Amino acid sequence: MEKLSVKEAAAACGGTLLWGDGNTVIAGVTTDSRKSGENMLFIPLEGPTFDGHAFIRAAFDTGAVAALTHKDVEPFCDGALIRVKDTKQALADLARYYLQKFDIPVVAVTGSVGKTTTKDMVAAALGEKYRVLKTQGNFNNDIGLPLTVFEIDRTHEIAVLEMGMNHFGEIRHLASIAHPDCALITNIGMAHIENLGSQEGILRAKLEVTSYFDESNTLFLNGDDAMLSTVEAAGYSIVRFGTGAGCAYRAENIVLDADSVAFDAIYDGGGQHIVVNLPGMHNVYNALAAFAAAKHYGVPDAAIATGLAAFTPSKMRMDIRRFGGITLINDCYNASPDSMRAALAVLAGTEAKRRVAILGDILEMGSFGPAAHEALGEDAARCADVLLTTGTDAAHLHSGALAAGMQVGNALHFANNKEVIAALGDILREGDAVLVKASRGMQFEQIALGIEKLFLDTENK
Repeated sequence: MEKLSVKEAAAACGGTLLWGDGNTVIAGVTTDSRKSGENMLFIPLEGPTFDGHAFIRAAFDTGAVAALTHKDVEPFCDGALIRVKDTKQALADLARYYLQKFDIPVVAVTGSVGKTTTKDMVAAALGEKYRVLKTQGNFNNDIGLPLTVFEIDRTHEIAVLEMGMNHFGEIRHLASIAHPDCALITNIGMAHIENLGSQEGILRAKLEVTSYFDESNTLFLNGDDAMLSTVEAAGYSIVRFGTGAGCAYRAENIVLDADSVAFDAIYDGGGQHIVVNLPGMHNVYNALAAFAAAKHYGVPDAAIATGLAAFTPSKMRMDIRRFGGITLINDCYNASPDSMRAALAVLAGTEAKRRVAILGDILEMGSFGPAAHEALGEDAARCADVLLTTGTDAAHLHSGALAAGMQVGNALHFANNKEVIAALGDILREGDAVLVKASRGMQFEQIALGIEKLFLDTENK
């Protein structure tokens, strides 16, 4: 972070300096008092079960030189305290002001599935020409995005920011902070449909990324996505990527292997062979999107290919490992119907004696949940030899697999993760390929760790 004075920060977020020196220099921003350090600004946030204001003193004790507050606080140190109307809004206002100090383009990435992987691929491709600041992990909400913005410094030449949401208005808020120069929407699925009502609602929410667009801005869209295909330009440019003839960037000669994808990225006037060390057709789209975005910013074709070839995914996102005689496909960071279907397709294409799918609930599906899970049961029956499920809605996935013809002895439903882990030793065997996938709230990393312990111990004996 480039340095800010306390009085500059106060003005940026409409605050009043209650006490302290306005000329004090801020060199970092945090919302976690445990991460407060020397010369940092602490912004306490308040929620239903927590209040960061209780930790203002602790933040100063660990090196903070300033803090925000929207509550009364008695003077207790030499540090600076800034009174604001609302600390979360002040976080956004300060991030917006800070970003405006830099003359660098911002690329926004959103969509129902593949946001984080695509964001990382875009950054990898752009990184062959530019010094890139990107969202770490999935720091993509109204807290994570501002904190990412504060990581920008004078050495950065472009920023790639992921934008997530589960309600209307949230991406519009993030766009008001970042004012992206271009945006990329990966697809429109069913993630968060409980809150948004329909896929049409999800589309409207994702298109909020264009809230501040004009004729100078560009929106990249998956041209093969049924919902995104309905989007028409509204005072800005649209560039489509996909496999169809109408796409400006097309993937041709696609080869899907167990551990990678390869294709030719074709555009008017040229083309480039691309190889990415991740399996699945969905990663063809992710990589093609990254190719299109990088071309937009003038990265040479061969350099894009180099960046994508070196790409490695974030933890627990299509993380494929082989040990102890098995193949573990750890894709348990999150799930939606589309991403689970894609993961099952990867499992089906993995060379193994048996293919085992360990699947859990896809959360935030609301009334759509039972039917969506039951439909996935048909995919599981087609792609897996053995199915282990746990979770309320995953029970419908189990019944859907049975209805699709999976044998009773090969489809087992468990009460919880502990029961699944306890059964692993009796069910899994050498030569298996095992997919582990569910929504983040299901904590399926516990199951992945259980598999690792079981088979790594076997390997090390």
